[in-house]
Amino acid sequence: MTFLTLVGKEMRMLSRNLVLYLLIAVVVLFFYGNYATSESWNAAKAPVPPDPKLEQMANGKTGQTSVQPTAPAGVEGSGGSAAGAPAGVEGNGGSAAGAPAASPGSAASAAPGAGAAQPGTAGTAAPETGTIQPGTDAPPPMPVYGFSEVTDPGRIAQRYQWSIEADLENGWMDQRIFFGAFSHKAKLSEADRKAMKAAVEQFEQIAVSPAGHTATEVKQVAADLDEKLGGWTNYMRDGMTFADQITTYEAAMEHYRADEAEYRQRVEEHQLIPGMARLFADYMGITAGIFPVFLAAFALGRDRASRMDELIGSRRIKALTYVGARFFAYALTVSLVYVLVSVLAAWETTANLGDAVGFPDALPTFLAYGTGWLLPTVWATTAFGMLVYTLFGSGLAAIPLQVAWWLISALPLIGSYGPTKLFLRFNTPAEAATYRHYADTILLNRVSYTVLAFLLAAAAAWLWERRRSLGRSARGRKRRRAAAEAFAAGGASR
Repeated sequence: MTFLTLVGKEMRMLSRNLVLYLLIAVVVLFFYGNYATSESWNAAKAPVPPDPKLEQMANGKTGQTSVQPTAPAGVEGSGGSAAGAPAGVEGNGGSAAGAPAASPGSAASAAPGAGAAQPGTAGTAAPETGTIQPGTDAPPPMPVYGFSEVTDPGRIAQRYQWSIEADLENGWMDQRIFFGAFSHKAKLSEADRKAMKAAVEQFEQIAVSPAGHTATEVKQVAADLDEKLGGWTNYMRDGMTFADQITTYEAAMEHYRADEAEYRQRVEEHQLIPGMARLFADYMGITAGIFPVFLAAFALGRDRASRMDELIGSRRIKALTYVGARFFAYALTVSLVYVLVSVLAAWETTANLGDAVGFPDALPTFLAYGTGWLLPTVWATTAFGMLVYTLFGSGLAAIPLQVAWWLISALPLIGSYGPTKLFLRFNTPAEAATYRHYADTILLNRVSYTVLAFLLAAAAAWLWERRRSLGRSARGRKRRRAAAEAFAAGGASR
């Protein structure tokens, strides 16, 4: 039986497997539940100017001057924070899937009039409008225009500096363990202190002369510190969030102009569609890093239950041909699923972005990211499932091991592409400069996992051949023992 004949046979058998269709259903549902959403489309559209009526509504439509509120815990007010306190810092590891990270300067909308004065305040809420009565000292409902990520490099550097200095003074830092699932207070070593003091010096220099830096570069300094500290600290990418309240129309317009400038830059650099393709690959990588192992586990387990593997093992067929054909059939089938979803993503994106770009122009970009980012993950996951099945004789053993590998790769949402990352996270349609910074590391990661997938498949073939040889030896000994017993019984009867 030739290699291609075996591949065709395996693909036909796989097409009758219910697990394959369950995988397809999960991938499509995940696509529409996470990528193909209004949140994703809005991140790729031109920003909308703020409505000046929101401020008037918050001021009770009386022309009353807004009072700057005190920033709530974890959010830096636009009026600044207390000296020496790391206000505006929020530890945040993010979720495994994650919403698209906000582009620089983007504001999150808040419902107008939300948060009206509570009983016991100096002002009284008007029952018919829910706003503050004129002539009182109470501030209007805040924030009027929501929150916006701080993008000033100097301010970001200062907040990081405050946080590091607080950790140095305490003698410990917050660090996650067990693949980021739990947080604990890790005592600082001398090496940790040295790395943190060096980072403080860098942040001090940036805070003094922020003009030559960008917010992304400042966050990269923190990400490099996180790597030196062992990872999973608050200094990893997206480990901290710095936000301002947007309380006036003038401030909202300032942030709108920053958003518009960032959007125009993406358009001019032709990064609108590549950014969305990276966001698509980010979400779909979550599924590619876990679900193909179920297909390999249950499909291989089916052959063991039907004793088909014993029949094949007794035939004269090379292990590399048989196992290689099976790996190629599984990998090709699942890869076709993700290629088709990439086509669907290109169509949905162009349909929802209007005239920004056409489907023929977007399709090659989505296919490039879909194949380059997702397929090495699919192949490695499939080969790993086959290897574990061959080693333990049960495909179910691969599932908890695959889940552990998946958890290692799920966080952070951007900025970590080392050899342990089975799939890539780049949870934003913006930050093209960040992508270019990591482009070589990402390429090395994908090439490495492509090579690893074939090495795992080859290892599975070697183990399969060894188990077959041991099985033949055992069957041969059993036949010789039975023949000897029969001969002895015949001699005794004579």
